[in-house]
Amino acid sequence: MISFISSRLGRKPVILGVVALSILSYSLLVFSNYLPPWLEASTLVASLFVQTITNVLTMTFIVNVYAVDISRAEER
Repeated sequence: MISFISSRLGRKPVILGVVALSILSYSLLVFSNYLPPWLEASTLVASLFVQTITNVLTMTFIVNVYAVDISRAEER
C-alpha cells in the first residue's frame, strides 16, 4: 500500500505525511497531560494507535525504498 502511494505521489510527500502523523501522535501524547482524567485515557490510546500505524508505515516504506534502490529494474 505505501509503495503504491509512493509511486503515485513520490517519496517526499509520503515521507512528509508519515512525519506529520508522527508529530500528531506525539502532540496528542504531550497534551493528554493537561486534559481531564476521563479524556486523558482516550487521548493516550489514540496517540498509541497513531504511533503504531506510523511506525509500521515508516518501516514498510524504508524497506521498500531500500529494495528499490539496491535492485535493478529487471529484477523488480
